[in-house]
Amino acid sequence: MKVSRLFNLMLVLSLLLVFPVKSFGSDIPAGMKCFDFGPEKSVVWPGFVSVTANMSYSKDKGFGWEGTTPPQAVFRKDHQADALAGDYIGWQKKDYNTTPAPQYTFILDLPNGDYEIAVMASNPDPLKPYGIIANGNKLFWEEVTIDNYVEKYLNRHRAAAYKPDQDVFKEHVDLEHPVKKYIVNIKDGKLKLQLQYVALEMLVAYPLSLQKDGDEFLKTLWDERRSEFYSSAYKEVLPESKDPKPGISKEDKEKGFVLFVRDYLEEIYPTSYPKKEEINSKINLTAAKGEFEPALLGLWPLKELKGIRIKFSDLKMEGAVIAASSIELRKVRYYQKQISSADNVHTIVPFILEKPQQDKIDIPKDETTGLWLTVNVPRDAKTGTYTGKVEVITQDGKNSSVAIELVVRPYLLPDPEDISATLMWYYRTPLWKHERYKLSWFGAEGKPLATKLLEADLRSMKEHGCNALHLPEVLITAVDGSGKVTVDFSELAWVVETMKKENIGLKHPNLLFTLKAANQLIKEYEMEEFGDKFNKTFKNYIAELVKWFGEQKIDVLYWVVDEPRERNLSSWNRNYDDTMKYVQLVSEVKGAKSSVSFMRDTEGSKDYSAGAEKTDNTITFPGADSVNLRQISSNRGKDKLWLHNSGKNINRTAFGFYPWRVSASGRVQWNYDYQEIPYYPFENMCGFTWGSVAATFPSSEGPVPTTWYEWSREGIDDWRYIELAENLIAKAKKTGNSEKVKLAKETERILKNIKEEIPESLPMEIIVGNNGMAYDGPLLKNTHIWREKIADSIGKLLADEK
Repeated sequence: MKVSRLFNLMLVLSLLLVFPVKSFGSDIPAGMKCFDFGPEKSVVWPGFVSVTANMSYSKDKGFGWEGTTPPQAVFRKDHQADALAGDYIGWQKKDYNTTPAPQYTFILDLPNGDYEIAVMASNPDPLKPYGIIANGNKLFWEEVTIDNYVEKYLNRHRAAAYKPDQDVFKEHVDLEHPVKKYIVNIKDGKLKLQLQYVALEMLVAYPLSLQKDGDEFLKTLWDERRSEFYSSAYKEVLPESKDPKPGISKEDKEKGFVLFVRDYLEEIYPTSYPKKEEINSKINLTAAKGEFEPALLGLWPLKELKGIRIKFSDLKMEGAVIAASSIELRKVRYYQKQISSADNVHTIVPFILEKPQQDKIDIPKDETTGLWLTVNVPRDAKTGTYTGKVEVITQDGKNSSVAIELVVRPYLLPDPEDISATLMWYYRTPLWKHERYKLSWFGAEGKPLATKLLEADLRSMKEHGCNALHLPEVLITAVDGSGKVTVDFSELAWVVETMKKENIGLKHPNLLFTLKAANQLIKEYEMEEFGDKFNKTFKNYIAELVKWFGEQKIDVLYWVVDEPRERNLSSWNRNYDDTMKYVQLVSEVKGAKSSVSFMRDTEGSKDYSAGAEKTDNTITFPGADSVNLRQISSNRGKDKLWLHNSGKNINRTAFGFYPWRVSASGRVQWNYDYQEIPYYPFENMCGFTWGSVAATFPSSEGPVPTTWYEWSREGIDDWRYIELAENLIAKAKKTGNSEKVKLAKETERILKNIKEEIPESLPMEIIVGNNGMAYDGPLLKNTHIWREKIADSIGKLLADEK
């Protein structure tokens, strides 16, 4: 690792050993009052007065909550930038749907006169009108509407893309936890702050006559908060270049950049140098008709580059053209990724694939940048070798080009809908997509945008090889005395209508989680879990679903429990015995099939592998601790084994060759959607969430892909090549033609040899990567070789077919 420009290596290493406690706290000028809002046990900023949720106003204290106090204070364990921003009082998740909106009032005794107050406040979930009213006057008041939602909230961190020497505290933390100053007039000896949907983090108040002192104090406070952030909450390291700095030609020096071609399975980091053989190379592509095929062009800037343009030529061969419009360009955006849950060290990795704005790209000096190209080969393209080029043009007209050669194979791959494997992502619809950004808040006003995004999501999934969907949960709205249930199908019907429109999920089993409805029966309807009334009602619920899906002609697996375990259960878990009870209940409903996502063969001393014999479908991990689950399930036949969650390092191998190797019939991965604050890289500063483990990021136009998403498509394409080869082997053997049979046996031998190169369990380095960076070992590099061998065999088996 090479240490970033902000930090030295010793500081980073010391952080890994121990969290030093640094003393902060400016001298507070006389006449200034400073308050830090949060739970009783949270850290209070030095010199500030702690305000907790249970502090009612009293004259003796001179401050506190009036009337109804906030129900609780919140410590942001996963969001703590510093002690002031790390906790708050006032905004409560339970208030989402309360009418009228609750307002909590904080009172501070002050002598009459003019004051300046500084408020640090945030809106954890931008919903409904939110703001602060001071003594009847609105300090700030924001109406969250469908019109301002996208740019002001959904995209607010999107513009702060990583660049060298970026002050991430200023760019991101200030945006999330702004400090704003206001002038207020006190007439009755009290400052009353009414909070609506606001998380109040800090309040500083001083007479207007102390405004200069106040400005200086707040500037020093900001500096100290920033210092705490960089010393305790965020460290940054950059991956070292694996290659030496190459020589620079006079021509490249004049242009100000060097172009190079790199294998798209490898990552380009800000510090990367091109390999000698990558410079003056060409982009070589080989694809079947109708296939999407990626390439990675690197740009090493020798100076800051503003407004460069990327231009593609048509790809041509004699008598045929593939238009330049069939080539999509995306800039690889760097992202601060936490290395592990044990520390706060982040590394900078290439991750998000953004379309250039207005077809122009800015590249800072010293930030080597990847340009991701995807060629969409037309289904009716003629077989042969096409040539063209990609050209990079600077603002002053200097240019450099790289040749492109595309070989189009003489066949189509089977459509994902027509292959035997079931392929999907865990998914939440745009109504509920992001933990802090949900279009459901806008009701009918938000539905057109939600529908547009749902269609874009499903269309993108299909283009990336998916053929099934993780469906939205279906909840119970009423239960009568006989156990008959009324079910809300509205969101599901909307999704199924879109599935039919986009032609996805119509030939393969989709996945529906049912435990939330069971939890409803327990909590809302006060039924004893697995009592007679509960069992009858739950089976009626499953029967209603079976009936509805039958009418829609949609195949579904009823996913009864996610990751069963014996201890530390969450609402989506049950222990093994209770999980098997749910499997049994589903089995008693005609036409229903159950699914359970198991973590490992054993949990403590409990053997979980036997569960694979009882459930209709087993979903489990690719690691060494779930071997028995995988083998038992795959031995039971088609649709019995699906793999999921190859860890925090989604890649081509884990989506194609590996599931084929273990005879899985399905592949599902957490998670399609970025579920935290979009484009905000610090969800994990004081904890470890799955927020950044996402295949796509949000935009108002549809999903923004990541390298992970594109790599997953390449893995799925490998599976499509394999299935085509296996189908042709079976077909050739039936012909009785000796040459065909010989080719079939040779192809079988190739597949057998490939399978023997792949281990029974994926090693941890391919599951979790290497300190935030992608795995780049032989199990990944060999995928190119394996696919070429299979593709060549397919060509031979099809050689004499018209």
